[in-house]
Amino acid sequence: MKKYMILILFVFLIALQGCTIKDMDIKYDDEDFITSNHHQSVYIGKVETFSKVSFKSFSGSELIATIFDGDTVAITIDREITEGRFKVVMVKDNDEIIELKDGSVTYHATDGTVRIKIIGDQAKGWYKVNVE
Repeated sequence: MKKYMILILFVFLIALQGCTIKDMDIKYDDEDFITSNHHQSVYIGKVETFSKVSFKSFSGSELIATIFDGDTVAITIDREITEGRFKVVMVKDNDEIIELKDGSVTYHATDGTVRIKIIGDQAKGWYKVNVE
């Protein structure tokens, strides 16, 4: 019985290692992937609190907020990524991509809807994105 439990645990750990998005290293900078309305993400060890999201691994694309035409918002970004790649982007209606840096900025949407997204490639760490 003990041997079966060890075997099952081993198979589970192997399967867990495969939890990633195929070709994410290429998709990370792919404009079509970033601007897509289809969001796919894989988290391992995700802990989400009111103020931040931490994770042992994040790959993919996730929608954080939508800013509608005519809205003015304050965007605040803070993060600490210790491994992998991670970015916060703003995607405009015309598929223009603007990478957002840490800090606070006021944004007024004048040319249609804008989406705030996170993009990751086996990133480890935490982030806070606040849009008010």
